[in-house]
Amino acid sequence: MKSFALPTSTLIATVSLLSLVTIGTVRNIMIPGSQLRTETLIAQANYKEAIAHFNRGINYTQQEKLALAIAEYTRAIELDPNYALAYNNRADIYYQQQKHDLALADWNRAIEIDPLLAVAYINRGSLYYLQKKNDLALADFNTTIDLDPRFAEAYFIRGAIYYSRKETEKAIKDLRQAAELFRQQGNTERYNSAIEALRQIGA
Repeated sequence: MKSFALPTSTLIATVSLLSLVTIGTVRNIMIPGSQLRTETLIAQANYKEAIAHFNRGINYTQQEKLALAIAEYTRAIELDPNYALAYNNRADIYYQQQKHDLALADWNRAIEIDPLLAVAYINRGSLYYLQKKNDLALADFNTTIDLDPRFAEAYFIRGAIYYSRKETEKAIKDLRQAAELFRQQGNTERYNSAIEALRQIGA
């Protein structure tokens, strides 16, 4: 059975200034007003600093300075332990470095923090797919599509899994959907990959 040209990573690390979990939440306890204001200011300062480290991590990733990128994402997490995107991006670097246990731990943590973070599911699913854990991969791609029905890559890889299971009709449907979404999104390279996959299976 032929295999499709799949991406080695589905990282979306171009999103800067995003954190869906705030760290300045006021707990339901009685504290003096001055102390509350101080704690809120500290939390806001940490939050801004965490974003700065996250953005530096992106820059280092794009420069392929991976050790520096990991350090920046780690510092962002230290400042904001609920920074799901920082876990996601650090996991991707671990994935590139073949440190799959560390990558999986970070993606699990990202999903625990933010169950709506579609990119973490597709990234974790890609790791499961690499490890030939197709049931787990399929579950993550299903969740990705439920959260973001326009996530073309999820349809593409799910189509590959269906094809490996000889569920050809489902594979064709997903690959056609992937191709259309790639076309709409202007991703010519991945559009051509989806069309070629369809050609290979005679669709």
